[in-house]
Amino acid sequence: MSSNGETSGAKPASLRERTAKATAAHIREELAPVINALEDNQAELQSCVRQTNLLLDMQQQPWRKAGTMLWGMVVGALLFAFLQPRVKHANNACTLGSEILTQWSTLSASERAMIEKIVE
Repeated sequence: MSSNGETSGAKPASLRERTAKATAAHIREELAPVINALEDNQAELQSCVRQTNLLLDMQQQPWRKAGTMLWGMVVGALLFAFLQPRVKHANNACTLGSEILTQWSTLSASERAMIEKIVE
């Protein structure tokens, strides 16, 4: 049996099997070169991360502005759609009111009573 838990001549154990059998000390030993390399290059990695974040932030700025403009247009369109029927209804009510006033003298008593009931 070799040092990593595999038998010579047998099929190598899968990563899942090796991980299940591994101890914390064994994992630290296996990862030591990677950890050392990361620690040695920590300043460079942090600089790279900062530069990447800066580039991503700069790339997203136009989208943020466009997103703000888009939201403004959506809100404006919704306000217009919401208020337009009310304005149209008000214009129709004014038109209807003026028509009623011009024809008031020609209406019958029952029609006048019905209109007065609606207005109240």
